[in-house]
Amino acid sequence: MLERASPLGAASTPGRHGAADGPAPVLLHETPAAALVQVSTFPGTEGAAAAALAPLGLAPLPGPGESREAVSGTVVTATGPGRWLAIDLHDGTLPVRLADALRAETASVVDLTHARARLIVSGPRARDALAKGVPLDLSGEARPAGSVATTRFAHVTVQIRVLDDAPADPRFELLVMSSFAGSLWSDLVEAAAEWGVACRRHG
Repeated sequence: MLERASPLGAASTPGRHGAADGPAPVLLHETPAAALVQVSTFPGTEGAAAAALAPLGLAPLPGPGESREAVSGTVVTATGPGRWLAIDLHDGTLPVRLADALRAETASVVDLTHARARLIVSGPRARDALAKGVPLDLSGEARPAGSVATTRFAHVTVQIRVLDDAPADPRFELLVMSSFAGSLWSDLVEAAAEWGVACRRHG
């Protein structure tokens, strides 16, 4: 078995960075998904796809800008018309199970597990750090827990999902193409440095 390598490479350094007074108000860590799969239905096949996915606990599917936990450990997010992203934190067999459930004439199933990095940004100053690079209102009123948006942080395209919209300790999931993961990590550390950021990988 080959050990899975982090797409961050040498770009990330675990530990405390920036301001060093008190507990770090921004937490940044990499938590890879066991499986990440894009499902794209063909025109007119949405109903058939939903019926095929129902036995897997993946239907009804969320609408635009939404996500929901389909089954334990698996979250489905809507990323466009007839397109969803399934994220499984525990089971790496998801790509095979989805491909088996969906006929080729109904939808395409693309395994993006190694093509995306998954980062979590949390802490009392998480919104402030993200606001330096994201042109969106990330307040709980504008984007409650479960909201999903594809946007940019600085020059890097990211998908942001709100995991927790608590004012005092929000949590955000960022999915980014693996080749840009190191750049995004560095930008996030720089954005949070004025308050202090604690970084860790794989966990």
